[in-house]
Amino acid sequence: TRPKLGRNSEGFAVGRPRKQAHRNWPDGLLKRVKSSGVYYYFRDPETGKEIPLGKDLQSALKGVKIVQARRAVDPVQAVINAIERPSSTVQSHFDWFIAERFAKKKLAPVSRANELSRIEKLCRLLSPERAIDKITSGIVNQALDEISDGSRNRYRALAIEIFRSAVARSLISINPADQTEMAAAKPEKLRDRLSADQYRKVYALAAPWMQRAMEMQRLLLARPSDLCELQRSAWLPAKNELRLAVGKTGVLLLIKPHATLKGAIQACYAHQEADCTLLMAKPFNKRPLGKRTHACELNEQILRDEFARLATKAKLKAAEGKTLPTFYEIKSRGVDDYLEAGWPMSRIQSLIGHESEEMTEEYAEGHRERWETVDLAAAGAKPKRPSKSGRQ
Repeated sequence: TRPKLGRNSEGFAVGRPRKQAHRNWPDGLLKRVKSSGVYYYFRDPETGKEIPLGKDLQSALKGVKIVQARRAVDPVQAVINAIERPSSTVQSHFDWFIAERFAKKKLAPVSRANELSRIEKLCRLLSPERAIDKITSGIVNQALDEISDGSRNRYRALAIEIFRSAVARSLISINPADQTEMAAAKPEKLRDRLSADQYRKVYALAAPWMQRAMEMQRLLLARPSDLCELQRSAWLPAKNELRLAVGKTGVLLLIKPHATLKGAIQACYAHQEADCTLLMAKPFNKRPLGKRTHACELNEQILRDEFARLATKAKLKAAEGKTLPTFYEIKSRGVDDYLEAGWPMSRIQSLIGHESEEMTEEYAEGHRERWETVDLAAAGAKPKRPSKSGRQ
């Protein structure tokens, strides 16, 4: 009778008795059932190393015979066989990749199922029975052409990873997926400028806390993140000063506000409940604190989401080829308002904290048509009227 799991009289490890259906299998052939299917392996009796043989039993039986034949030859021939071993198919390598690489990845169940679906689809597109050493960059590129542009780069990255493992296994010498084409980048859409009329529409629909935030953004010209970090202590009413740190450039501004900005600051000051940030709001429902220290404290994401909701409610329309303006565009709206009030660009640059006047001018672009003055009266002689004959 076959000994049970343990060691025989000579001290060598032995396996458990085979099932009746596996009695005719050659020694070393193993079967494992995984979530993605049944896989066969050969375990070397000397080293204990397992060699993946794919999902097909008949192919696995042939693989065991090849391995056993190689073990029977002399060492020199074994090296030659290792170099000149039979070609592996796309299917067998993909099966190996799933069992030995993909199975070890830490992924959420949904992500794992989606990634496995992509692996199987890529295998089908490359023809499972094709020898893997016959796969060229052109073949991979043709397979990727069957994928939508939105998913092409994801499949390309997956193909690069799978064929990289084939190079590591010495099945191929060059990764054919490295030379394939990436999906063309989608043309970037520019944000539309926020007109004065659009600002008034959104402002009219906004809650008081959002109105205060919008006015502070328009009058102070601060980045939304800097605006949300303004502390109550930044406002010094006795000195009529507001201290603002520009996070992007590191500039420290000591602002003496005009009457309209002072009124906006005082409105924020009057609606605070704790000594934290200047901008606060009574939330309609409890928001997760995250990095905030107070339930009523605002951040850039809250302002951006609320503005987008109000813009949709106000039925704002963007120009062709552009996206709807965001909360950040209120800053550009404020620059145009100051220009309309007669402020010089240098003064606006000081308030906004830019290093150059050219950078500030970019915020003013696109708000209104810029007319070039052509003074013909100062040009000198006037052209003569044509004669009746048409000659001058």
